[in-house]
Amino acid sequence: MVRDSMQTVHDVSTIIRRSPLRRDRFAEIARECPEASVVSLRPLCPTRWTVRAVAFSAAIDGYPAVHECLEEIGNSKVDVAVRASGLAHTLEKGSTYLSLLICKEVFAPCELASTRLQKPGITVSQGLEIISIRLLHMKNLRKEETYDVIWSTMQEKIVSLELEEPKLPRHRNTPRELDRIPNAPQNHRFLTAKDKYRKDFFEIIDKIIGEIENRFYQEGIQQYICLEECILKQPDQWGTDIVETLSMYGINSNDLRLQLEMFPK
Repeated sequence: MVRDSMQTVHDVSTIIRRSPLRRDRFAEIARECPEASVVSLRPLCPTRWTVRAVAFSAAIDGYPAVHECLEEIGNSKVDVAVRASGLAHTLEKGSTYLSLLICKEVFAPCELASTRLQKPGITVSQGLEIISIRLLHMKNLRKEETYDVIWSTMQEKIVSLELEEPKLPRHRNTPRELDRIPNAPQNHRFLTAKDKYRKDFFEIIDKIIGEIENRFYQEGIQQYICLEECILKQPDQWGTDIVETLSMYGINSNDLRLQLEMFPK
């Protein structure tokens, strides 16, 4: 879901922004469209997190204008007409709008954390505090209430923009070879599309939480914090954890105190 949504936003912004004529035409359509609140799209950077949530927001806020602009491009004779026509058909699906909403919801807190972590002068302790707050926010997103709000927002757009209702994908039966294996896992059959996308939404959040924890809560991070604090704090404020960490690296805490006192305060 995330990969497809990112590709869709990237392709849409590339087609419209590549040509000044198409860019101006989109702005004109957006101004005339009452349900569009943006007049320009944002590019989706594949490497920088700080420009992803805004790209999803721009695509959502200008959704009807984007669809109309792509239809015009698809009916023209430009080299990207076929590609634009296919994207216009993709935007007619409610599942596409739902995917954009989910991506915006999960990328926004990650973008905020990334922006703060890149500020100059930030310490490791401050960085971990930012991460702990973002993790708490992500865990709070993993609730039925949050998903219900996202689903309701999509339902409203389906009515106002006449989009297609999300559908369940074709069910894949378990291979017959696995039937001979006792207690073999069976493919789950969802009853509604809402249940299917709820599972996807929770899986995305779980994946993000797991990756953040693996990235920032690595073995040895506490020792690194102690070494950082022994430089930032006055020697008379050192705790036993700092002294023990210094001794682990063969550093005499008394000698280091004398050396640090020589630095200008």
